Amino acid sequence: MSNKVIAVDNSTEPSELAALANDPLVTLDATKLDLGRLPEHVKAALYTDATTFSAPQLQTSGSIHANSATSFSVPQLQTSGHIHAYAATSFSAPQLQTSGDIVSRSATNFSVPQLQTSGNIYARAATSFSAPQLQTSGNIYADRATSFSAPQLQTSGHVYAYRATSFSAPQLQDSGNIYADSATSFSVPQLQTSGNIYAYRATSFSAPQLQTSGNIYAYRATSFSTPQLQDSGHISAPGDTVPALMQQKQRRALHL
Repeated sequence: MSNKVIAVDNSTEPSELAALANDPLVTLDATKLDLGRLPEHVKAALYTDATTFSAPQLQTSGSIHANSATSFSVPQLQTSGHIHAYAATSFSAPQLQTSGDIVSRSATNFSVPQLQTSGNIYARAATSFSAPQLQTSGNIYADRATSFSAPQLQTSGHVYAYRATSFSAPQLQDSGNIYADSATSFSVPQLQTSGNIYAYRATSFSAPQLQTSGNIYAYRATSFSTPQLQDSGHISAPGDTVPALMQQKQRRALHL
């Protein structure tokens, strides 16, 4: 936090609190403040050491730093800067549409049903990852999720979904590396450009629009379809499933 830090509490006058909350160059230390007193729209960053973070009326905010909170609830929040809620075992932001990074590493219940645009998402403890409206994101860390669903996602950084036996990103067009190690089938019908793809356990691999990728690891795929693939790194899949053009490229590479 590089902003000027100003402590506020329940004795702070409403007019002073409103003025400070409207200053994007200020970080409010709200540890001793009833967050229900915050204005609906806050330009300042918020910091608290409290063990709960509940701001029922907050609609817009600068960055939120609530790393000691074991629960995080912002039922009306629509737009925010970065959200840091490391310790929260429950993360609920049902109206959030746009945010910076979301760091919620301890939340087994991670709910962002309206999120459309975000920075990096750290949801490493979530048992399932569902972001039904998400279209653009940075990296997504959903390491422990057994299911991964982002049906509107079009552009992302790296996607870490190691344990997801179900991986669904039907609109994904551009991504970094995709780690879908446990998915039994891997289908990304709109994907055009990606980094490495790890689909070790997939018995079927379908990326009909994929043109450029890094390495592809699909050892078990008895069905491997990438008919538009023009440029890739190494492909690890049963030989008779790899497109002829890519087989030729790989054979040439071995003789260089």
